[in-house]
Amino acid sequence: LLTVTRTGYRMTGRGMGRMVEVKAGAGTDAIVEMEPLGVLAGRVLDQYGDPVRHAIVSTEDKVSVPGQDPYYESYSAATTDDRGEYRVTEVEPGKHYLAVEYSSKEDALRSAARTRHRWPPAGGLILYPNATDIDQAQQVEVSAGGTTRLNDVHLKIQRAVTISGR
Repeated sequence: LLTVTRTGYRMTGRGMGRMVEVKAGAGTDAIVEMEPLGVLAGRVLDQYGDPVRHAIVSTEDKVSVPGQDPYYESYSAATTDDRGEYRVTEVEPGKHYLAVEYSSKEDALRSAARTRHRWPPAGGLILYPNATDIDQAQQVEVSAGGTTRLNDVHLKIQRAVTISGR
């Protein structure tokens, strides 16, 4: 099984690689075609128009496995910077859903500044462009080797709810 990897590219075709027959004492030629991957870029703002720092932006793709209900899986993700900007790299060309998730718990773990006041936990989740259900979400098209720039995503950050029990 021949597998070739390069940052920002993938082997054309499906599967883990290409089967190559190797015989002792003989050379074997193999041609491997590589396709460039794409990039998704944009910005995440809160309900007041301020940038959201440390939000996780990820692609979501429907996966169907025989004998199981379909589910969604993420293959590419990035985190927003202090300007709320993200750049999801190495995205497979094609259509994807885009999910944005924020948790103040993660933000507090990354922050070097500590305070004596304990802020209530907050969070939010949205699917591009402004949906809370995957049925209302819009897929985004990613081209091979290109950067797809998306409109701003407005994430409504609300107080988190904690559920516990036995």
